[in-house]
Amino acid sequence: MNLIRPSTPNVFLCALTAGMLSVDNAHSASLVVGKSLTIGSQNHSSKPAGTSYNVSLTGDKPGFAAIIYQTADQVDGPAFTVAFADAIQGYHFVTTKPAKMIGTVISSGVSISITTSDTGFDSFGSYPAKIWVTSNPGPDLEKPANGPDFSAGIRSIRNVSGSIDISGLASGTVYFFYGGYRCKPSITAAMIDTDGSGPGILVPDFHNGDFANNGERYMSSLTFVNDAGYDTIEYDFSASTGTWEGVVVTGKVAP
Repeated sequence: MNLIRPSTPNVFLCALTAGMLSVDNAHSASLVVGKSLTIGSQNHSSKPAGTSYNVSLTGDKPGFAAIIYQTADQVDGPAFTVAFADAIQGYHFVTTKPAKMIGTVISSGVSISITTSDTGFDSFGSYPAKIWVTSNPGPDLEKPANGPDFSAGIRSIRNVSGSIDISGLASGTVYFFYGGYRCKPSITAAMIDTDGSGPGILVPDFHNGDFANNGERYMSSLTFVNDAGYDTIEYDFSASTGTWEGVVVTGKVAP
């Protein structure tokens, strides 16, 4: 992650403890942790293994649904659905076709980039996330009436970084979808004013702390206020054996 650091020291503030960072009397900016959830497992004990999770970017109730997963103490968790907080402003999901390179990318709306120095990952051959982009999954995302438009994911990846353009948004939520295999993933982010004097706002690791067993999936989110005209949210993901599916941005357009 390439953070733009002002000349004065100690200006990066942890959003977990600082809350809203006042930039001046008329404008403000903040970046804080929202939800951090386990939403999928390959080793669920009471149902057939291998079901991932569902994400709807269309239909009557855009959001995501956890179908089969285990809690931190390896107890089977009940299915649940989470609606996206605001209107979808952009998304970016990936898969690997052919193997060992980022191939198909499905994206729309605000610019969301992804880079990686990892060349050892492979095709996401098992239990990919299911994404509805134009089709309507129906009223129940846990038991969709129609099949998905896309399956997403990179398996056996160690690192991902990228940038999300929030320059046109007044506020919003960023949802990160990722996972791990027998490791503890880490994800960090910073809100950056690339063309101004606003101090960067850093959020340290906001993964929920779960150690992934055999193929756990997670969603971790950040909420932001952007009255001060910040430009990007930059993010870094790392895991010894990780998975990466994508990013969804919801929010309100700046006036």
